[in-house]
Amino acid sequence: MRGVTRLGWVMLTLLTVTALSKTGRAASDSALEERVKALEQKLNQQQQGSATDQKTVTDRIDAIEKEVKDNEKTLLDKTGISVHSIIAMDYLYDINAPSNNPTTAPGGPNQVPAGTSLPQPFLRSFENEKNSFILNLANLHFERAADNLPGFVIDLDFGKTADVVNNSTYFGRRDNGIPITGNGTDFFDARQFYITYTAPVGSGIKLKVGRFVTLAGAEVIKSYNSFNYNVTNSILFGFAIPFTHTGILGSYAFSDQVSLDLGVVNGWDAVVDNNDGKSLHSGLTLAFDPHITFYQTVTYGPEQTGRYVTNTVSTATCGTSTTGPCDPTLQLYVHPGRSKRLLLTSLVTIKPIDPLTLIIDYDYGNDSDSVPLNGLLRTAQWQGAAGYVVYNFTDDLSACLRAEVFDDMNGARVFGPGGAELHATYTEVTPTITYKITDGLYWRNEYRHDESDSKKVFAHQAALVRGQDTIATELLYAF
Repeated sequence: MRGVTRLGWVMLTLLTVTALSKTGRAASDSALEERVKALEQKLNQQQQGSATDQKTVTDRIDAIEKEVKDNEKTLLDKTGISVHSIIAMDYLYDINAPSNNPTTAPGGPNQVPAGTSLPQPFLRSFENEKNSFILNLANLHFERAADNLPGFVIDLDFGKTADVVNNSTYFGRRDNGIPITGNGTDFFDARQFYITYTAPVGSGIKLKVGRFVTLAGAEVIKSYNSFNYNVTNSILFGFAIPFTHTGILGSYAFSDQVSLDLGVVNGWDAVVDNNDGKSLHSGLTLAFDPHITFYQTVTYGPEQTGRYVTNTVSTATCGTSTTGPCDPTLQLYVHPGRSKRLLLTSLVTIKPIDPLTLIIDYDYGNDSDSVPLNGLLRTAQWQGAAGYVVYNFTDDLSACLRAEVFDDMNGARVFGPGGAELHATYTEVTPTITYKITDGLYWRNEYRHDESDSKKVFAHQAALVRGQDTIATELLYAF
């Protein structure tokens, strides 16, 4: 009996140990499983955290870029200032191959007076450098335009254009009491600087006060949104009309067909007035037909600076006489208020079909009591006409043919105050091809022939002739 009991206790002990062993193993496996799950959960959280961090960085970058753009837009909306520019690089080759010093012309029949300056190529505004790369123009344009608020326009020019316009403008400088043009900044000129405001009257009177380009003529000083159809400017642009005015100008549209420009200015190319009088500067637009626009300008007022000029003697009238009104040493006084200048320009633009544009420009001017001749001050006169045929073959390729004639009846526009013997008529024809390389970038090429009917003014090597031929190319970028 006791043996049975002892055997029972042994079996119970073995069962208990086995059970405890299994329980311990199960507990160990469960703990290991829990640890694995915990590690997997931590790894998953880290991966999710990494993705979340990456997403957060990207979102932050996007948010910063959006904020910058919003700030820029807000700044533009607040100020209304826009910035534009144009750069024009030219190369001109003078086929006439003038000598290095063709500026002194011998006197004689069909010649200008000895010693007259004849820069070559002749009759050019901004392209009067032969066989040379030319920075025609680098311009910065700043403009603020906002409804019912004051605005402004500023054009800063650099290069040959700035040089010519600046040295054609009177800024109030004098040399030994004699008014001189230019202000010493030959490579730079502030072409335009004026305040704008639209007065709330009717359709709105648009006012500008300051220095601005002229209303006259078909061609303009190049700008980002208007750079003419040819590389070189016309004779009319350089000699028949002014470049700029300084004063006040108002514009009013009576309807879609009729508008008027009217202002009072110092005169021609005068930031500071060179006399005590003011000039009228006006323009009338008529567009009754959608294919035809007519623009008429009138400029009138005193333009001369008070000065003495030497009498010019006409050999046809005076012969060899040197007395009385034929005295070549007689000094005549040009009165700054008595002399008046009139300029009439008529511009017709016709667009019969979409790719074709026809332009006709006619200019007439006179300057009373300004030209000395045979003891009296005479009226200088000039007139000319230019025609343009412009055709757009594609959006990227266009061509223009310009032809013009300019009659300088007293030589006053080309050579300055002179006599009737300087009368000459000039013609020119210029075909030009323009190719748009990409948005804002243009390449233009032209051939030009100039001719004089009587005066030998164009240098051909070492001689003076009546004709001139040049080739020009231009790379132009505007935005």
